[in-house]
Amino acid sequence: MKDLGRYLNKFITAALICLAVIVTSVYDGHFNTEAKITYIKTLKIARGNSYKLTIKGKKGKIKWSTNKKKVATVSRGGKVTAKAKGTAKVTGKLANKKYITTVTVYNGASSSGNVRLTDVSSGSGDSVTINGDSASALTQLGQAIANRDTTITVALNETASAGQLTSQLFGVSNNYVNDYDYFSLRSYSYSATTSDTTTITYNISYRITKSYNDAFKSRLKSTMASLHLSGSHRDKIKKIHDYIVNHTDYVDGGYTAYNALIDGGAVCEGYALLFYEMCQEAGIDCRVVSGTAYGSRGEGNHAWNVVKDGDTWYNMDVTWDDTTDSMNYFMKSNSAFPKHYPDSRSNTFLNGLNRA
Repeated sequence: MKDLGRYLNKFITAALICLAVIVTSVYDGHFNTEAKITYIKTLKIARGNSYKLTIKGKKGKIKWSTNKKKVATVSRGGKVTAKAKGTAKVTGKLANKKYITTVTVYNGASSSGNVRLTDVSSGSGDSVTINGDSASALTQLGQAIANRDTTITVALNETASAGQLTSQLFGVSNNYVNDYDYFSLRSYSYSATTSDTTTITYNISYRITKSYNDAFKSRLKSTMASLHLSGSHRDKIKKIHDYIVNHTDYVDGGYTAYNALIDGGAVCEGYALLFYEMCQEAGIDCRVVSGTAYGSRGEGNHAWNVVKDGDTWYNMDVTWDDTTDSMNYFMKSNSAFPKHYPDSRSNTFLNGLNRA
């Protein structure tokens, strides 16, 4: 059982690490492809940030230039640095052909220095003991994880497989651990002893610890109250979407809903988790989807949402709507939501939904 525990621990840690490097390039998702040559056609980036351009599909030395150095500079290696608000044309010349990227620089909070990401993983949680049978233990385990308890001892009044219980706990369709709490896990391990009964001890670390999570939940409630949501489900979803777009900047390193809501900056995981939590608070069914997406650096790890309106579930990518100044990813059907590929975990629940 210990070997299985180590394997599961490595598995979830690897999954979370993958999400920790979630598409740090999602400033824009617009590509142009011609004759198997791929390059970024438009790039939206906050002042003070940098991004490395590439031209894929043809070998040779690329000569980079910009028409407005005061707005955006470009190095010999294709690294664009946003200098001031405005629009510049960055040209990559390869084999006597020019490939032009339109760079739009905006004065986001991340560029003005107002976004200072909080390390919300510091701090400790409580130790708790759970008693009962497997069914009641699973519910109590989910509650303990939601409470950010770090050492959880499960004293069962029966014999049970620790591995099977753990698989049930984190099973995507069981909902003992909801999406917000699942993606807040950093890692876990467990050990078990069995005689006439089974005792399992879990040691868990979180991306966001109890004190910061409590602060987030408090701010979430006050924020939702300030929105005065009314109208149809779609109206409420739109207002939540717009709040996040207008109050959050794409900032590398912000992986939590706390970073998105309180710090004002996050990567796609933070956006998706905040949207999920705001929908939950509003009584709107929503899920967090993890997988890959074809963003501005090619295919990379990404997180987005599906949200329910009426009997139908729609795709939603608040991150890409924010970073492209568009509504291109708001409540879209599968056919109108290209370049997003759910992983096996997400497909487990997506396949059971009535999707647009």
